[in-house]
Amino acid sequence: MNYIQYNGCMPKIKFDDYLYDVEPDIDFSKFSRQEINKLMLDIDEDITFLEKCLAPPRIIKNHHELLSRLVKNYGH
Repeated sequence: MNYIQYNGCMPKIKFDDYLYDVEPDIDFSKFSRQEINKLMLDIDEDITFLEKCLAPPRIIKNHHELLSRLVKNYGH
């Protein structure tokens, strides 16, 4: 059996490549409650992942703001 051994360093993740602007006026009324709930859970998982990866604060802040807006408008 051949085993592949990886000795090289993993490339550093450039979080700036993943930055995106969240449009403030997204119309969530097109989505069902189940879809919105799933979206909120996914965003919460993303926040946890980003905090573990020490992502730049502005990315985490964008996710927090989106999650806060969803919880405010559609509950938890």
